Amino acid sequence: MVLVIFLAVPQKSLGQVIPTCPEAESNEGAGCPACGLTRAFYSIKSGEYQSASKLNRAGIPLLLLFCANTMAFMTVMVLNRKKSL
Repeated sequence: MVLVIFLAVPQKSLGQVIPTCPEAESNEGAGCPACGLTRAFYSIKSGEYQSASKLNRAGIPLLLLFCANTMAFMTVMVLNRKKSL
């Protein structure tokens, strides 16, 4: 789901699709561990890796993990399809 939103929704209309984090709006302002993650993904998409790292340090590793997970899932699906034919 994260990759679909990241690829399909333009960054300008992101606020209309994804609600803001209630933790970021709290008095503390510290935010949750995922705060800035979607903006970090968009920065990675634009090639701005330093900006992505500043927004959320886990952004680059998580996006790589999501991509690897998607590739593994697709590989298993293709292999299972070939076995059933």
